[in-house]
This record gives sequence, C-alpha cells and structure tokens, in this order.
Amino acid sequence: MYNDAPNTPLGAQAGYGVMNARLIWTSEKGAWTTTFAVNNATDKFYYIDKYVNIGTYGVIEGQPSMPRNYSFTLKRIF
Repeated sequence: MYNDAPNTPLGAQAGYGVMNARLIWTSEKGAWTTTFAVNNATDKFYYIDKYVNIGTYGVIEGQPSMPRNYSFTLKRIF
C-alpha cells in the first residue's frame, strides 16, 4: 500500500487488518443502554499516512495508528 501520490517505495507499507469490537446491551423497556467497545483489539501498529520528503534529506514522515483502546458508555433516556 502506498500513501503518497508518486508511489515512492520508501513510503510503502504492507497490507494490514484492524479488528474492532462493540458489545451493546439495552434494557427491556429501552430506557438504559450500555456499550463496551475496543478499537484495534490486536494492538496492530500501522501508519495512517506516510510521506517521503526527498527534498529534505530523504525524511520519511508518518502518523502512526492509535494503540488498543477501550471505551464504556452508559445512556439513560427519559
């Protein structure tokens, strides 16, 4: 996978997959909802974008992915 327009070989990265999961529970009457989610469950490292700047001594810049993270939400409808 290339992240820059000229498909520079230094800016290439191998293909990757990311696994996210979400578990939602809603009460019988629908007043309460809870959600537990995990993003990047396998803690895969990859670059969101990557840029090779040949004009400045061949610097390679990139934005790494977020590590594994969790969230929990609780919602009440009145």
